[in-house]
Amino acid sequence: MGYPVGPLLAALADRILHNLDLIESLAPKWGSPKQDEPPFSDTQLLMSLLGVLVFPHEKAPDALGDIMRGYEPMDRVLNVVYSRHGGGRIEMTGAEGEAVMVDPARLYNLPKLLRNSLAHFNVLPINKKGRFAGIRIWNRDWDEQITFVADVDFDEMRSLARHVLSVLREQQSDLNLQDPEDPMSEVEAKRAELRDYPRKVPRLNRDIWERLVDAHGGDAGQAKTKLDRLLKREADRLLASPVK
Repeated sequence: MGYPVGPLLAALADRILHNLDLIESLAPKWGSPKQDEPPFSDTQLLMSLLGVLVFPHEKAPDALGDIMRGYEPMDRVLNVVYSRHGGGRIEMTGAEGEAVMVDPARLYNLPKLLRNSLAHFNVLPINKKGRFAGIRIWNRDWDEQITFVADVDFDEMRSLARHVLSVLREQQSDLNLQDPEDPMSEVEAKRAELRDYPRKVPRLNRDIWERLVDAHGGDAGQAKTKLDRLLKREADRLLASPVK
């Protein structure tokens, strides 16, 4: 497989689009005698969903709002079938167990809802006349009470996924989705700083030194020899059994 050229998200978006096109062209049509045979286009769409929505959201949360601008209303993608707070808002459980209120009508909240549900395996396939038509996601609070249930429709999600992928592939400059720097560059820079740092011999604590001299009857020479031997012995011991 060739190395991705250009910004990573743009390259991945282009590859995912090609994969979706290829698999959909090879997948048996619904209603045909081979409808349950591979390749499975809806499964590929579900797996791509993580890269399409969650990946860019982690890199730059604000970018997803710009990507979604102008897309069709959210209720065509996410249908909230139950919310204990009624219509217009749903409750998610935050990392610390706190209740987080989310507006399900805003598309940029979709990655949060998907990530939360998938992380806790609160997801089931939707059966529509025998067809894998989407996924049902939900949330539980710390008392294990269900706070919302929502259905994600694959037909609408396919359209949304292609919209997001197309925008990412164009890699608009105002999205602020540049690749991160190679972490090894930072590691090597730190190593260079340590190599260049002057290795000064630390000063011995005066009180300790005076006690050591007193222990040798006031003979500073003997005290220095003893100190050198003690430090060498300790250094040899540490080097022979380094801390793991």
